[in-house]
Amino acid sequence: MFESVLKWISENYPTLGVVIVIVVIAVYLTTIANRWRAKIKKSEEDCKKIEGQLMPQITGINTALTSLSGSFRGLVIHLQAKKVLSDTGLFMSKSPIRLTDLGREILSVIGGKEYVEKNVESLIKAMDAEGIKSALDTQTIAPIVITKISENNDFKHIKDYAFNNPLYHGKNAAGADAQIAIDMDTISMVMGIYLRDKYLERHPELNPEDIPSI
Repeated sequence: MFESVLKWISENYPTLGVVIVIVVIAVYLTTIANRWRAKIKKSEEDCKKIEGQLMPQITGINTALTSLSGSFRGLVIHLQAKKVLSDTGLFMSKSPIRLTDLGREILSVIGGKEYVEKNVESLIKAMDAEGIKSALDTQTIAPIVITKISENNDFKHIKDYAFNNPLYHGKNAAGADAQIAIDMDTISMVMGIYLRDKYLERHPELNPEDIPSI
């Protein structure tokens, strides 16, 4: 039988040799492929570990940047508000600050009064989200909320009015001619005071007397 096997091998040696070479190559390639698959799998696991470690930090950084951006915007609006309050004659120096007749006139002409009344529910929700604790918070935050929502499409007609009418001609409290710049500073403050009053109507527990005069 052994002789028969040797005879078969001798007769089929070329073909058998080719088969053996193919099998060896296949085993070699399979081994290499398995090693690469193992490396790729390990790399994926390492990447997932790194992602798991970095994502909370990235999320924290993003949150901090968002908060910083909001604080910076709030500071800018606060400083702009002081200038508008003191320079325009649109506000009465009472406690709390009130719109003058000219201020109410501009609020109506630009469409701000109608906008606040139409969107009062969503605006009050936006105010609530800011964590208001006092009437002074209400006055500070209201212009910021107006500035934020000014990016909405339904605010476009107010900005269009400001673009087409950069100066408003009216009468101040003394009856003299007055020219008021209609820009986002003025719009935010005029609408902000009106929104403040709407918010305080919903929250009578807040004390308006803690709002200082100009």
